[in-house]
Amino acid sequence: MFFPYGELDWSYELRLWEESIKDFGNSSLTLMDFYSYYIFPRVLEYSTILRGCKLFQELVVDAWASTEQIRLGWIRFSQDKLRADNYKSIIKLKEDGISPDQGGTPCVSPSTHVGGPRQMHEIYQDSMEITRYNHHPDIFLTMTANPNCTEIQEALYPHQTASDCPNLAERVFKMKRKALLDEIVEKKVFGDVVGPCGDRNKDSPCMKKGKCTKHYPKSYNDTTCLGGGGYQVYRRKNSGVEVAIRGGRKATNIDVVPYHPHLLRMFNFHINVEVCAGIREVKYINKYIYKGYDKTTFVVGSADEIQIYIDARYIGPPEAVWHLFGYRMYKEMHCVERLAIHLKGMQRIVYESEASTEGVTQTAENYKSKLMTYFEYYDENPNAPAYTYQEFPQHMVWKADKSIWEVRKKQSFEHLRTVNGVLHSTYKKASVELGLLESDGEFVNCLREASTVQVGIQMRNLFKIIMLDGNPAEPELLWKEFKMHICDDLHHVIKRKYDILEPTDEQIEDYGLYLIDKLLR
Repeated sequence: MFFPYGELDWSYELRLWEESIKDFGNSSLTLMDFYSYYIFPRVLEYSTILRGCKLFQELVVDAWASTEQIRLGWIRFSQDKLRADNYKSIIKLKEDGISPDQGGTPCVSPSTHVGGPRQMHEIYQDSMEITRYNHHPDIFLTMTANPNCTEIQEALYPHQTASDCPNLAERVFKMKRKALLDEIVEKKVFGDVVGPCGDRNKDSPCMKKGKCTKHYPKSYNDTTCLGGGGYQVYRRKNSGVEVAIRGGRKATNIDVVPYHPHLLRMFNFHINVEVCAGIREVKYINKYIYKGYDKTTFVVGSADEIQIYIDARYIGPPEAVWHLFGYRMYKEMHCVERLAIHLKGMQRIVYESEASTEGVTQTAENYKSKLMTYFEYYDENPNAPAYTYQEFPQHMVWKADKSIWEVRKKQSFEHLRTVNGVLHSTYKKASVELGLLESDGEFVNCLREASTVQVGIQMRNLFKIIMLDGNPAEPELLWKEFKMHICDDLHHVIKRKYDILEPTDEQIEDYGLYLIDKLLR
């Protein structure tokens, strides 16, 4: 119904358009990129699908289901090539004269598959390790999108509701989530976060004479205490005050949920704030977040993990749009190094089933796990500081390409800016090269596309949005490349407003920076 003439179509042969060369490049256009383009509203283009209401919801769900199906298909296709087994079993293959494709088990549903059971399990373990290292969190905060908020309602087309535009709701939610994190981390709306202190970190700024000046860990007073199972029971005064809420119903203190007035007023979203009081509560929080879809599976015979995932998954329009836009599903801080634990000769090794027995055996002989290289390090450096296996990654860096641990240190400031033998001019460029910061490629493409159709004032507003919401790694380079497009209307403005007959490029650029500064304030 949307495309009676078959206008919308994607194929493996499609290539990304390169604005710099005004032609299609060598990079393939993925199905996700294809749909994310069409579900993004544009002022100069009329979109039928964005006005499709429930049909649009069905479209985005089918789009993400197809995208994920392609990825799962690639994983399934690779199953016949990759197999895994422990070291002893691989050596026994050669002794028994068995070919590699007859041994081991297929590597099914890998942890790299976003939303898969293995990924969910791994990030749950990561979250519990972060909790163990920092003790339990101070607060547990949830934010739920409000479909009636001003930002969403004002952007709807006539006769539409928020549920008809999951692409709009998800973009607003992402921007507000970023602003919320800025309020918590940068502006410290909850105050300074108290890190590990006491015997574990005697150098913490809060420590004085061997004790925490903030009185951590805190104890509960007689009005707020722990209830059954380690969950807190908040004070709720029986003041006799009743308030009328929607529908004329009455509410008292026993109906009030934990909240933060400043955040509620600022974001107009549903924001719930709880105090984390014990480890059992933390486990519940993390398991709830990373449990995956609610499902029950009963399998007779060998299990097909990919098919089980497909049969049990649930995709809603908001989640589909979130995936199609490429937004991250989770973020961890700090980084967690996953450590393998195994008995001697039982390290897990992945190999290609099509390889020769000698080649697979040689791969197994040369393979070294993190645990094996941990033992080797202390065997070669008996006088090195003694760290447990769990503490080791805090002082050493795992180099996967060399399968060795290296000391976590730098010899000089120049060494800090050196990546893969290249000395970068700034630490930020070095961080981008290492992948610690995102590059500005998406912003460059956005500005290039806009510069072909938008005038100066529109370009300045777009640049403002990128600066405020995009957090570019190198904004000065974006300005340097697109300053003439951003200021293309200012020659006439300066000439008319300030009676300067021929304004120089420097005057135009200075005035452009002045206008952008006003927009950012």
